[in-house]
Amino acid sequence: MAVALLAAGLSACASDGGAGAPQGGGVQVTVAATQLPGARYAWAPMPTEYTEQADPRVLDTAFRQRLRNAMDSALAAKGYERVEDTAQADWLAAYRVGVRDQERMVPAAQGGGSGPTRMNAIQCTSSGCSQLVVPGNDGSLTLDMRRVSYVEGALQVEAIDPHSAQVLWGGINRGTVRRSDGSQARLDAIAAQTLAELPARSR
Repeated sequence: MAVALLAAGLSACASDGGAGAPQGGGVQVTVAATQLPGARYAWAPMPTEYTEQADPRVLDTAFRQRLRNAMDSALAAKGYERVEDTAQADWLAAYRVGVRDQERMVPAAQGGGSGPTRMNAIQCTSSGCSQLVVPGNDGSLTLDMRRVSYVEGALQVEAIDPHSAQVLWGGINRGTVRRSDGSQARLDAIAAQTLAELPARSR
């Protein structure tokens, strides 16, 4: 089974990403497919291999059930049917989710709701005043920086052949986690986004 490094995950308990937190990420398809071997799938456990997966914020039973429900809904919309018995499944679905706390330094005007640099610290020239550059302790000009705390998250999903354990399709959704990401509506959207490139079942 292919293993991808989880930089982080999604959490119902994560703090809001502040201004200055990176908002990039998105879905990366790690194994592409044009079709899966059948309509029926069963969930299979994926081992905990990374510290981020053991974070209490993603071990919460209620959160994991709601995330699973969101992925079931996204798969049903693509024409797939969940079965409980793995022996009856045409393919297995497995996922990993994890989170980690991060910090980065950003210019003060972007940093964590700190607001613009105070007026008496603005460096002014004939061309105007800067809200990013301030005098340092030795009188030299320096960037006015702030430390921003945020939460990174990732959700990895794989479709696996039940006989060979070969990954038939795989994708990872990475990004900055906000508190609202724990709502069912947001989890539904995250699941749909993560599984968007999974081939739909022909009807």
